[in-house]
Parts: sequence; structure tokens; C-alpha cells
Amino acid sequence: MNQHTDVAVLQALSTLDEKDRQIAELEERIAQREAELAAIGAGGVSLMGGGDAVVERNVSMLRSRSQVGLRKYGVALDQAGLSKPQLLQHALEEVLDLANYLQAALLTEGRHE
Repeated sequence: MNQHTDVAVLQALSTLDEKDRQIAELEERIAQREAELAAIGAGGVSLMGGGDAVVERNVSMLRSRSQVGLRKYGVALDQAGLSKPQLLQHALEEVLDLANYLQAALLTEGRHE
């Protein structure tokens, strides 16, 4: 391939990555709304019973992420049959994504050292 083709391919891949990110964000928002509606349907009962808003939010987000995963992969994480090395690899990739988000936020705020 020539340099022009390489650039076009990279741009197309970047566009696909952005679309995948947007889809994942929309799926997460849908799952969050579904969890909120389920809580309302259950009489708005606190998931933890303790009233800790931080914990409540984390529980809600965990449930939402689980729903996104079910829709995306068709199976719950505990039934995915992943080996310990596979689980560790997925976790490592998530941590690397987190590092990229943190770096981008620091660069956006102009506080990168």
C-alpha cells in the first residue's frame, strides 16, 4: 500500500473506533435508564438500604454495565467460560483504556506534567 492508502485506512479505523465508542455509550445510557425504571417499578427501594448515594450509584452502574455486556456478548460474565488468563487480559486492557482516558483528561485540562 502507498502512504495515501495507509492514511485512509487509519482514518477509517479511527472512525469505526469512534462509532463503537458512541454505541457503547448509548448502550450504557439505555442500561442505566432500564435500571432506573426497574428501581421505580420496585417502588424505588434502595438497592443497599443504607442510603449511601455513592454506593447506590456504583451498584446502578454495575447493573447497567452487566446489561450492556449481556446485549453485546449474549452471556453473563460469570457464564462466559473465560479462563483466568483471559480475565486478566481483559482487565489489563480496561486498565490501559482508563490510563488513556486519564491522560486525555489531563491534557485537556493543561495539567500534564
